[in-house]
Amino acid sequence: MTPLSKTWIKAAAVIALIILGGAFVYDLKSTCASWRGYDVAQNAVLDKMKSPTTAKFPPIEEVKITNYSNGSCVYDLKGYVDAQNDFGAIVRTTFTARIGGHSGPPKIIWLSIDHR
Repeated sequence: MTPLSKTWIKAAAVIALIILGGAFVYDLKSTCASWRGYDVAQNAVLDKMKSPTTAKFPPIEEVKITNYSNGSCVYDLKGYVDAQNDFGAIVRTTFTARIGGHSGPPKIIWLSIDHR
């Protein structure tokens, strides 16, 4: 291998690392990440609860998350929370939220809580 070809290989490796590293950093900062939307939905549900300190949400793997519009940063989340009611009994409450955040952090577009 000639010194010139070694230089090209090193340059290509550096360029590849820069490109891959940039994609990784972009993904970490993405405002479209569904897990960030789940955090926003949890906080919105907690704000509506009578006993938020007793709330237990499931892991994100148990929440149904769908992209509302193909390619957009709008997600629909369907999940539940277990918490104490006024009488101290643990009850399961389901919720549905639409989260959007294309140009900034995720925000609640709408929230529906099924208080049974």
